[in-house]
Amino acid sequence: MIHQFNVRKIILLILIICMSVISTGCAKTVTQKYAAGTEITFAITFKTAPSFTNYNYYLIFGDSRFNLNSNLSSNYFFIPGETYNVTSLDTVTGGGGLESVYNNYYSSWAGAITLKSEDITLTNGPFSNTTSTDTEHYNYTSSLVSIDNYKVNEATISFTIPVSDLKLSGNTLYYSFVTTKGDNVNNTQDLVSDIQSIDLIANSPPKTGLNDTSLFSADNSAKIVSWTVSVQ
Repeated sequence: MIHQFNVRKIILLILIICMSVISTGCAKTVTQKYAAGTEITFAITFKTAPSFTNYNYYLIFGDSRFNLNSNLSSNYFFIPGETYNVTSLDTVTGGGGLESVYNNYYSSWAGAITLKSEDITLTNGPFSNTTSTDTEHYNYTSSLVSIDNYKVNEATISFTIPVSDLKLSGNTLYYSFVTTKGDNVNNTQDLVSDIQSIDLIANSPPKTGLNDTSLFSADNSAKIVSWTVSVQ
């Protein structure tokens, strides 16, 4: 016959064991794993429908925050490997030429995308900050990227590109948009000078923005109004 005192001890022991199990279970920390994104979708809206015969449209991207010439009165924009006006460049750089723009700007970029009427061209970096000759400049070549879902719908350009095509070294995409016109000094029509960023996590909330703080007085077809970037 079990003594009543022993019964209580057994019950108490069982309760202690149960509480220990529950406590141990609650103490477990569940680490949520985020899937890396494999594609990025961009949608850029202008004040009116883009005009590819009159303006150039670019998406500049980087692994970290990069530099753009946002000077309203002394700018001349082109990208690595693209033809350029020597006089305009020398005027803006004070005779510094290619080495000046590579040292101050291009070397901080991971690459550039040129948006066209039906497709895009991609120019990948890195771009050396000591680039100073035409031979070195034109060695940076662009490649045509044919995209099935590339669309120009009224005032919006949209497309999806694989993350791998951008050859990024990190898990965050930094980006900006630029529009230009012609080869003269001050050809920049508009740009997003506040560099944007988005983490490359699949199905995370999209990044949206307005360019209402831009000081550039762009023509309507080159005026960047807003953008949406999402990662899948």
